[in-house]
Amino acid sequence: ALSVDTELPIIGQNAPYRDVTMQLLNAGIAYGVLQFVPTAQLNSTPLGLQIIVVTADVPNDIPLVGGLITESFQTPLAHINLLSRNRGTPNMALASARSDVQVSNLLGHLVRFEVTGDQFTLVETTAEEAAAFHASHGGSSTPLVAALDLEVRDLVALADANAEFLPAIGA
Repeated sequence: ALSVDTELPIIGQNAPYRDVTMQLLNAGIAYGVLQFVPTAQLNSTPLGLQIIVVTADVPNDIPLVGGLITESFQTPLAHINLLSRNRGTPNMALASARSDVQVSNLLGHLVRFEVTGDQFTLVETTAEEAAAFHASHGGSSTPLVAALDLEVRDLVALADANAEFLPAIGA
């Protein structure tokens, strides 16, 4: 039997982020109103592609938003970052974002938010520029509604299922 005669150091969960103030996770551009939303209120606050959310913590889930800035650091494989990647929306972490003048001076304003591989920008914009962006990116006032087939009641063998079964069994 092997034994270890030494102790391993214990490091805190935030050790990888020591002395780091910004984490750029998903590149993208968004136009919307920059709004602080407490993490606990994300599911009860009306949101959408025209809202850029600033929140204190990394939520477990978030409705569709134009972009996201968290004050807590995320892991690259965090559910929130994967959602951002799939949705094509910018995502980053910025320690004390609400105290950062780049953010605090624009809360409640219509902004252009861009995250690149090495920086982010937040600038006030016009309603015309935002409308043009949303129109060119398939923006629509008509909400998307998923097809739902409630007629299928039997178990469906996944080996036999294809894309036609999505309304009945999901994806």
